[in-house]
Parts: sequence; C-alpha cells; structure tokens
Amino acid sequence: MKRKLVYLVLGLCLLIGAEAYAQHSTAGIVFFEGSWQELLNEAKKTGKPFFVDFYTDWCGPCKMLEKNTFRNKEVGDFANKHYIAYRVNAEKGEGIGLADKYRVQAYPSIYFFNSEGRLVEKVIGYHAPDHFLYVMEQILKKIK
Repeated sequence: MKRKLVYLVLGLCLLIGAEAYAQHSTAGIVFFEGSWQELLNEAKKTGKPFFVDFYTDWCGPCKMLEKNTFRNKEVGDFANKHYIAYRVNAEKGEGIGLADKYRVQAYPSIYFFNSEGRLVEKVIGYHAPDHFLYVMEQILKKIK
C-alpha cells in the first residue's frame, strides 16, 4: 500500500512539474540562438530590428532582468512579435569581442539595432516589465 502511495505522489509531482514547465516555457521572450553573423543574416532576411542583452554570470541585475522582465508574458509577446532578441555573455566566447566592439561598460546593457545592424539605442541596467515594454515600444517607433 505504501509503495502505491509513493508512486501516486511521484506521478502527481511529475504532472505538476510538467505543467509548470509548459507554462513557463511559453511565456516570455524567445531568444535567437546562433552566431552574431547568423543573427545579422536573420534580421536582414526578416526585416526585423533586434536587441542584444549583454550580461555576465555574476551580475545580479542581469538575473533579475531574466527572471522578472524577460519571462513576463506581455514583454515576451511584444518582443517576439516586433524584434529578434539575442543574449550575449560578455565574458565568454563571441561575447567578449562584441562587448569590446560596442564598448559595453555596465551590465545588463541592452543594445537595440535596426534590421541592417546599425545601433539605434542603448538601455543600461534593470528595468521592470512595464518599463521595459514601454522602452521597446518607444525604440520601435524611432526605428520605423
């Protein structure tokens, strides 16, 4: 009897976890995965502007931005519709050269580009979901 109860509890935990994962994975910003050159090609092909989140592993505000803002449904819906989103660890791989090229000096730094890859605007630091949504809307108006 105890064994059946243990299996029942484990099964319920798995179902709850799977549901939470499904809800979590569909909310928020979907970041483009690939190289910088692939990102530039995608932007030109689609005609969509893009933004780059320059972050580091040790940055507390970067983690807050990821948790609170990038996973927000409204922010994700807007960003996914109007932008290509890209994340770069400024201290690893290709991110080192990109952070140097664009003179990133604080984290998080979010750089907005037009579809041709021209830098349009820089946004530094943590932004709550409502404010980041407003920022994206204003920059999109500036780009178009």
